[in-house]
Amino acid sequence: MPGLRGYEVARQAATTRPEIKILYLSGYAEEALVDRPGLAGNALIEKPFAVDALARRVRETLEAA
Repeated sequence: MPGLRGYEVARQAATTRPEIKILYLSGYAEEALVDRPGLAGNALIEKPFAVDALARRVRETLEAA
């Protein structure tokens, strides 16, 4: 979505679909969590990552309570 950051899109999606699962992808994982308290409870995978690691993290995210 042009003009929006990923966490902003996620926040909007979660507002309309509270059951949605969110997996953040970041090359700056530490910085991504700073000053963004809403991100702390969500799944995160740090770039670069292997395809199997992404698949595993997606599965973990979907299965999380």
